[in-house]
Amino acid sequence: MGKFSIKDLEKLSGIKAHTIRVWEKRYGLIQPCRTTSNIRYYNDQELRRLLNVSFLVRNGFKISQIAQLSENEIGEKVLMLSQQSGKADEVIENMIVSIMEYDEENFERYLLNHIVKHGLEETFTRLIIPLQHRLDILLQTNTLSTTQTRFAYYLVRQRLIVAIDSQREKYNPLADRPVIFLFEPEKNEIISLFLQYILRKNGFPVLYLGRITSLSNLEKLIEQKNIQRMITSLSLPIITESYQNFLIKLSQLFTGSIYLFLLHPIDCSDMGFPANIHIIHSFSNYSMLLESIHGHQVSI
Repeated sequence: MGKFSIKDLEKLSGIKAHTIRVWEKRYGLIQPCRTTSNIRYYNDQELRRLLNVSFLVRNGFKISQIAQLSENEIGEKVLMLSQQSGKADEVIENMIVSIMEYDEENFERYLLNHIVKHGLEETFTRLIIPLQHRLDILLQTNTLSTTQTRFAYYLVRQRLIVAIDSQREKYNPLADRPVIFLFEPEKNEIISLFLQYILRKNGFPVLYLGRITSLSNLEKLIEQKNIQRMITSLSLPIITESYQNFLIKLSQLFTGSIYLFLLHPIDCSDMGFPANIHIIHSFSNYSMLLESIHGHQVSI
């Protein structure tokens, strides 16, 4: 169970600490706990309630009205409004509540509704990537457990794999075949699976390797196949020294282009990467970036 200060609630919900205190004292919407030394803190249940209350306020409900609703009534109204809304930030908040409660049905409903309305590509950039950033914060602050974040990860991963399978008959066997892989300590496949989907959708027969553990895993492949491009991704907020050394050694072994997609903004200017390593920082321009990788008009 997480323990949060009022500043933590402000950071996680976007509601000012002063407003939270007013809601607490005037309406009793959330109730702080106290440590044995009488220090106030808030638990997971209070955070979930605050996220739901703030969602209703942003959608036109008066706080005095919300205060009269039961926990179940608040949840029902949030679910109803979120199904009507296409706003990604609202959907994300409700997906987080679903993750906290291991509610697979509602999580899938939010995700699929957004895909139907906006398409998978826009859902990835506007919903899945921002959700990943939020989950990182919630995990770091012990709001969510590793088990809860893995629960969400595998649901998104499963959806991407289904999308990839739907594109298997579309590739051109004569087209360039880029290699996609992950290198330790990276374990998150979400970015690499999305890139595989985009490439397959546009006719490229991707060679997807998943996670590799050493450079030797790629050496024979480079010798046997006429590989022109390699693509990898990193969801961690830092590039470790071992990861940096791996990329530099790979660039010496492989003369083609290596593309590294980063989830977090990382300054790579002083890492000494050779010219054939291309760092991609933004997913909002992924179509343009993939066009430059392949010299091909990507259809989005």
